[in-house]
Amino acid sequence: MRLWLTLIVILFLSACATGPVAVPQENPAARMPEDRAATPAVTAPEVKDRGLSAPVERLLQEALALRTAGSLDASFARLERALRISPNAPEVYLALAQNYQLSGNSASARSTAERGLPFCYGEWCRELRAFLRD
Repeated sequence: MRLWLTLIVILFLSACATGPVAVPQENPAARMPEDRAATPAVTAPEVKDRGLSAPVERLLQEALALRTAGSLDASFARLERALRISPNAPEVYLALAQNYQLSGNSASARSTAERGLPFCYGEWCRELRAFLRD
């Protein structure tokens, strides 16, 4: 009896130790019509999907208001926080570059604009590139 109990416990523990079983993923290209299967796998996101979250939008608005009021240090703090929340937001990079330009730090304005370029689209690209021409 003791041998059977030991054997059952060993089998149970070995079954638990194997871990999850990998389930093969279906290839989405196999379901697509032929003309769609030839499209590139990576496409640029559409502009409508690039909206800011409410906290980032609030921080950006606060930063712009603080900049207008002349509180650049407080504006920088809000923008840095917004960038930590949403590191792919070109609007935040642009606002930071503008702050650096206003503070007289052209080198930081340029490098911030360069960091934002991979995430930009439309008007944000034009405005960020303007810092690279100076």
